[in-house]
Amino acid sequence: MSLEQILDTEEQSAPTPYPISWHSMTLKEKIRQRTQLVTGMLIDPATSELDEERVRKWIKEWGIGSIFDSPANHGGKFINYSAKHFAEFTDKVQKIAVEEGSKKVPVVYGLDSIHGANYVDGVNQ
Repeated sequence: MSLEQILDTEEQSAPTPYPISWHSMTLKEKIRQRTQLVTGMLIDPATSELDEERVRKWIKEWGIGSIFDSPANHGGKFINYSAKHFAEFTDKVQKIAVEEGSKKVPVVYGLDSIHGANYVDGVNQ
């Protein structure tokens, strides 16, 4: 079986509130959905804040589907955010993904917590 046949295999899935199904995506869209960025690619280095235009570029033009790491990691320079600030960061990314992305698919967000939640200021480890 070819990779394309595998990716086009219809899967049984639970109903979802999102208006897209895996088998309705092109191979290119499926590959892009599996592309994962680190948060540093979305941060404005001058302000250490989320650059929403960068988010739009990666989601709308490239169709990325996953973001990994804490917004506190700016290329190895760590700036801890409060839990509220962290939630605002991820909420803004999701809002752009589901409202402006070509397929309106939420972004999968991964957080490295192998040593505890030390990326969020004030969290017990």
